[in-house]
Amino acid sequence: MTNKTVAIKIDFDGRSDYSLQLNRWFLKPIGAWPSFPSTSRLERIMSFVLIVICYIILICTIIPCLLHIILENESFRIKLRLIGPVSYLCVGSINYTTLLLRGKNIRHCVEHMQTDWRTVKREKDQQVMLKSAKFGRYVTASTAAFMQGGVFCYCFMTALSTEVIQVGNETRIVHQLPYVIYKELIDINESPTNEIILCMQFLTGFIVSSSTLGILSITVVLIAHACGQLNVVMTWITEFVNESRKEKIAPFENIGIIVERHLRTLRYSVLYRSYMFLFVFLKVGDVVYMANWYYLTEKRILELILIIMRSSVVVEITAGKIIHMSIQTFSTVSLLDISVYAGTPSI
Repeated sequence: MTNKTVAIKIDFDGRSDYSLQLNRWFLKPIGAWPSFPSTSRLERIMSFVLIVICYIILICTIIPCLLHIILENESFRIKLRLIGPVSYLCVGSINYTTLLLRGKNIRHCVEHMQTDWRTVKREKDQQVMLKSAKFGRYVTASTAAFMQGGVFCYCFMTALSTEVIQVGNETRIVHQLPYVIYKELIDINESPTNEIILCMQFLTGFIVSSSTLGILSITVVLIAHACGQLNVVMTWITEFVNESRKEKIAPFENIGIIVERHLRTLRYSVLYRSYMFLFVFLKVGDVVYMANWYYLTEKRILELILIIMRSSVVVEITAGKIIHMSIQTFSTVSLLDISVYAGTPSI
């Protein structure tokens, strides 16, 4: 097996689907994959039914857990230990709701990616985009293996543990549940009830982990695609500047093609923020700055000014649009945390 990137012999829609295939697999079972104009009515109904079922399962798992923590007469240490799994369920439910509310934005990003794949015609540029797509797919698959594997291992190992209880004159063996249940609300010592609740909690873990995984995987794929687009822009700029002086017809005779692709990538990046994307964004200006501009004519040198001016705009990162994030502010916050931790008495 070689390290050389091999082009996938499929149509342009298939190439974009190669980047988003895993994301669709994660989000479709929980109804969080956005609807497109080409989506059939049956698929829309199925997504709505899946959303209702997922919310019912989440509510039937989270509410008994919260009631157990609040109403059961247990020590503070035990309740503190139970807060971890319950908080994971609550955060996962928030992630699931966020995916549903941001479905339109996700759809716009996916449509933008599909258009980018259709507009890039050269095999060299497609190879650059495929390389970024493979990176995003690899990170998504690795994240899925760790997250889904960790959740299901926890649920499976907990379910393997059994407990012997005495109900009247009868001795019963029941499975331990991954998440606690308020026993006054549901009697989990009965044989069918225990297995049903156990299966429901397995489904809850799947929904929660898929929601969190969906957000992470969508972010990774979008960032990888944006980085691939900027790499294409840098390739075009390098070819434009370093073209042979003897060649009469340049590969990109019109600098507007490069500027249009650059601006299109910037509009795509408005939908999210990423440190990795900001780094590659600055590399575009670096490529223009380090180009052999003295080989160009005066007219072409002036054509590069627009790209240089746009790349020189400073992108500021703030904490909640309140504090400007820099090395100085980060160091100040870190020193404050250390001083607070050092001054806290041990319990």
